[in-house]
Amino acid sequence: MKIDLYNNHEVFIKESKQDREIRLWCYHLGISFNTVMHHPHLADIRVLIDLRNHWTHMSEKDQTIWNKAWRHVYEHEYPLNQYYKRLLVSIVDGIEYRKERLKHIQARKNKRLAAV
Repeated sequence: MKIDLYNNHEVFIKESKQDREIRLWCYHLGISFNTVMHHPHLADIRVLIDLRNHWTHMSEKDQTIWNKAWRHVYEHEYPLNQYYKRLLVSIVDGIEYRKERLKHIQARKNKRLAAV
């Protein structure tokens, strides 16, 4: 493909749009765009952000563990080590268990209401 000013302009426009969307995403999450763009372990940050979406289903202990993992990765720029990975997996298992229990309780409650 021939490289000319028009092609470079198109790339510039696409990259600018992508940067704008990332900046908006960072703003909504309350994190720094520059830190995210230059962070050595961006995939670990993404894992923690995805897990943060389930904050309401976490217990206080789970939230404390998440906060420690966030400081470890985001503030200190360390990768997620096996210890934190194991703890985060246990948080996900706990969330899934609580959601399943809630679903069973709701089904039992609906069954009782239907019988009345």
